[in-house]
Amino acid sequence: MKRAKLWIVAALVVILVACGGDSNQEEYNNGWYTGYENGNDNERGEAALLPFPIPEGDRVHETPPTTSNIWTPPLATDGPLELEIDRSAVVAAGGSRSFAIDANGVLWAWGSNSNGRLGDGTTENRYEPVQIIENAAVITTGTHTSQAVLENGDLMSWGMNGNNIQGNTLQFPNGGVGDGTFMDRHEPIRIMQNMVSASGAAAFSTGLRDNGDVYFWGNFPMSTGLRQNISTVQTIVVYGNFDSPTSTLYGTTQVFAGTNAIMAISHEGHLYGWGSGLRNTLGSTAGFADSFFMFVTRIVDDVSMAAMGSEHYLVLTQEGRLYGWGGNRFGQVGDGTTASSYAPIFIMDDVIYIAAGHQHSLAITSGGTLYAWGNNQFGRLGTGDTNLRNTPTAIMQDVNTASAGTTHSVAITNNGQLWAWGDNRSGQLGDGTTTSQHSPIMIMENMRLAQ
Repeated sequence: MKRAKLWIVAALVVILVACGGDSNQEEYNNGWYTGYENGNDNERGEAALLPFPIPEGDRVHETPPTTSNIWTPPLATDGPLELEIDRSAVVAAGGSRSFAIDANGVLWAWGSNSNGRLGDGTTENRYEPVQIIENAAVITTGTHTSQAVLENGDLMSWGMNGNNIQGNTLQFPNGGVGDGTFMDRHEPIRIMQNMVSASGAAAFSTGLRDNGDVYFWGNFPMSTGLRQNISTVQTIVVYGNFDSPTSTLYGTTQVFAGTNAIMAISHEGHLYGWGSGLRNTLGSTAGFADSFFMFVTRIVDDVSMAAMGSEHYLVLTQEGRLYGWGGNRFGQVGDGTTASSYAPIFIMDDVIYIAAGHQHSLAITSGGTLYAWGNNQFGRLGTGDTNLRNTPTAIMQDVNTASAGTTHSVAITNNGQLWAWGDNRSGQLGDGTTTSQHSPIMIMENMRLAQ
């Protein structure tokens, strides 16, 4: 089927309905688009702002099909992209585990190993780094599974895939490994080929193919709580339990998985997002109609990177300006308050890399300074104490890359040293103990640098 070139703006708080009238209102003020979302045809929803003007020719997509869990996003390009492996993801902090790639391409892992989440063939916790696989180029981890892209483009996956078989009943299936089964995988297994990157979240994962196609698999629920177990690859699916990769977008250069939400950057620098995780984080404290989050929503333009925590979101523009929004109970947005924000707020500039943990954030400037802010329980910010920070605080110098986990953080400096700090109850810092650290400690050397 020929792919039509169709760019959409599904306004963050507007769904055009057939009846039209005063219930659908929109206006354009000083470069910001204001729309109103309709819970039904007769009531006007909450107002919100989009941080970009609506370009001429863009429009809201037609009303989606009545089938509540299948929809074909219209995002497309004139032809396939030719992407190279994204070599920026060389270290990853997960729920209570860590991964890093050394200079020789060996992937190392340590921390909690329930359901084989480390990929070493066992379920034993590892308090020091152990080797997992060779020829690794990309590593990502979520709550239950992890993925690596090898130098040949193979996507490897492992971890919890569908735990606790009781009698003939499978309890808590998620299909997050993506191998077409609901069986836990204690070692890496090949899922797809010709991949350039991946991103893991709570119970689902995403992958990006070298032609710009995005895939996702695992448990991706909407706010309705509906789920569907699908054991074969589907064309386009928006939510459910998907135990094999499902193509979703076309023409994407980066993809990021978060808590029940996905964000993707198009080849033109537009940031799109979809999923129930966007509820109550963009535009309205009251929440939106569930059908709205079946749409791929254009959020902001000129984006180079995005990161998602459990409740908050970070976006880095191509000019190095960092914006944040969403839940802010612990100051994780970084605007100097603990008040949640429902539109992007400028945080700092001169940034080249960002990471979002459960309730904390990390950023690296062009000069190599690592900043941290948000919840500081267990010392996950690395400030030497456990006091909350609601503005970016300098932690380390000469940093190449970093990753924020649930309650710990890891970083690689430009001399190839791996540092870790924060919660260590499962050995996720890798120092051979279970003692949490409030300041960075050096774990390994000769690590690969992000490119």
